[in-house]
Formats: sequence, C-alpha cells, structure tokens
Amino acid sequence: MIKFVDILKEQEEIIEVPKLDTPTNRKLMNIISKKFDFDYFREQADKWNLGHKSHIFFNRYMKGDNKNRDLPYNNMEQFMDGTLALPKSKIRELAFLLITNLKVENWLTDPILEPYDYYYYTVDYYDDYISDEEEEDCETCDECGGSGYEDEDCGYCDGEGEVNYECGMCDGSGSITDDEGEEEECDECGGSGNEETECDECHGGGRSNEDCHWCGGETEICETHYYKQLDKLKIKLISPVKLPTPGEEVGDYYTEDYTDWMEKVSEIDGVIVLGEYHWDQEQDEYDPDDDNYKSELYEKENKITWFYEEPFRKVLESTPIHNSSHPFKFVVR
Repeated sequence: MIKFVDILKEQEEIIEVPKLDTPTNRKLMNIISKKFDFDYFREQADKWNLGHKSHIFFNRYMKGDNKNRDLPYNNMEQFMDGTLALPKSKIRELAFLLITNLKVENWLTDPILEPYDYYYYTVDYYDDYISDEEEEDCETCDECGGSGYEDEDCGYCDGEGEVNYECGMCDGSGSITDDEGEEEECDECGGSGNEETECDECHGGGRSNEDCHWCGGETEICETHYYKQLDKLKIKLISPVKLPTPGEEVGDYYTEDYTDWMEKVSEIDGVIVLGEYHWDQEQDEYDPDDDNYKSELYEKENKITWFYEEPFRKVLESTPIHNSSHPFKFVVR
C-alpha cells in the first residue's frame, strides 16, 4: 500500500532536480541575449571542436579575457552578478542552460532542452605530450659562508689589510734634504721610511679575494634536476546516448588512447562538454647523460585512467546545487 508520505518524498526528489525551462529563466536569458551578441557566439561555436566549446566560451568569453579586451563576452558574468544581482547558483544554472541550448534564438518562445535523460560522464586521462622540465635546487655554500670568496688570509698583505711600500718622498730613508742642504724628517712617512696603504687585492679586508673553489664565487651550490612531466586531465560531459567504453584495463590505466575515444564520441550528435581542465601531473626524474634511460610515463601517454558513467538525472538528484561537484558548477569555474 502506497503511503502519502512516500508520495511526498517522491515529489521532493523530483523538485530537487533544477528545472531549466521556467518563466524566470526565459526572461533572464532574454534580457542577457539582448545585452550581448549571442549570434557571434553561435557562429564561433561551429568552428570549435567538441572538447573546447565549453572551455573557450565560459572561461574566456563569459568570465573575461585579460589579453583580448575586444571580445563581446568580457562582462557577461559581471552583468549577471552586478547588474542583475543574481546569486552564483543562478549564474551557473543560466550558463548550463546556454551551453545546452546553443540553437535557441528567441528565449521567450523557442523550445528549451532539459537534458535530464542524458548520461553523465567523468573521464580522467593523460595528456598526449610529455614535457621536459628542469628544476634547480640551491643551498648557501658552507665553505665560504655565502661570501663567494676563499675564507683565508689575503696572500698580498698576509691578512693585515694594508701593504708597506718604500716612501716615495724620501726613498725609504726617512729624511729629506731641504733647500739649504740640511736633513729633516720626511713629512710623508713621519721618518719611518715606509708608506702604509690599503691592500688593493682585498681592499683592506685582509681576506683572500679569490673566488671560492667550492661555489666558484656564486655564493651557492646548485644542483639541476631533470624531469619528464605528464599532465593529468579531466573532462566532464553529458550525452543523449551511452558513450563507448574504453578498452581493456592494464594496471592502473586503460589501453585505448584518449584521442581515439574522443574521435568516436565526436561523431555522436548531441554530446555536450560541461568542463575540461588540468587536475594533476606526474613527474619522472632522469639523468640526461644516461642514453639507456626510458621513462615509464611514455606508456601512460594519451591513455584514459578513469571512466565513470551515471544517469544525469541521478547526478542532479543526489548533488546539492551548492556542492563543488555539481555539474552546473563545472561549466563556470
């Protein structure tokens, strides 16, 4: 026997799924479409491949691009946030509404797609390019204490900082003969016959001015580490039909190339990419002088590491709108 509370519970579960085709959303999108050139976006969207539509639009056109100020969508998010005073959840909802309804021209009358019966996918994969990275690790030289010089007495002044030279005025005699032929004490050296001057080699410091033989005068001891780096990427998308499952699993990654899989997906009409981004990376340190070195990263290059499928409605029913993993939030990051 069906209880009334069970009916209410089912109704609550249905209500939890955000409804896109609402009078409010239609009015808001109508206002925004008159403020911004949606025709321009529709024209550009036809030129982009499947994996870049959402990224280019929502992170460059909608949120702004510091390098391309002439783009027509630089202030869309600011307009919805500042002028329309919409909360973040509504902005994400409208962004999702737009990317799933690119063909809508009249937002008040045209049909609006609500892809609740779609399939939701999360796919993690490795990039198809392994980069060469360098990292320099430096520490203060213990031998010279970071001065860059040999820590020993100057060889020119024996650490005194001064050098004695024969007085040039009295030629080292300590006295000079005046015009009347009488000898008197040399004023230049005070009768010592010697002249003390600052050592030119150590500039009076008394320490060696030669570069430290450990750091070569650089004050630091540095070691360069060489890495091969492979980026981990993630893509989230929805599809009106089940997408092909990648190949057999070997170890911790799949055998099928990501590019091959994406080519198959791109042939399916109605697939929508919600978000694509870099989320991690793997590094492998190596010796560039080792000719026999072969990085294990090359075995993972362009491979799918995680493939997750779930009914889209189930995702919307189980994920709160403010949750960081909600599909709407993935559209505008």
